[in-house]
Amino acid sequence: MHYALTACDRQGRLADRSAINALGWEPHQRVAIEVGAQRILVQPDDSARQALTREGFLRLPAAVRHRYGMRAGDRLLLAAVPDQNALLICFAAILDDLLAQAFGSLV
Repeated sequence: MHYALTACDRQGRLADRSAINALGWEPHQRVAIEVGAQRILVQPDDSARQALTREGFLRLPAAVRHRYGMRAGDRLLLAAVPDQNALLICFAAILDDLLAQAFGSLV
């Protein structure tokens, strides 16, 4: 697994490409974006309409950003899962919950 914290700009572009690079995805790779209650799942899909930019960045569509109330500058946690060729995206705030569970009163 490869993890990264990144910001989302006002047009949905994720600033960090390291997780995408860890998956070996190339610019213009078509991707399917599946939204869940607390996560976004991105996987290659040659029939999808969404694609990485020519520079290899991922842009989250407006509908996805609006569903989660995302704003420019929001921090996101990216988790590249190479054995499933998938990118998992969560709000960085989920780390607060995970750290509290793991370390209790130290957080």
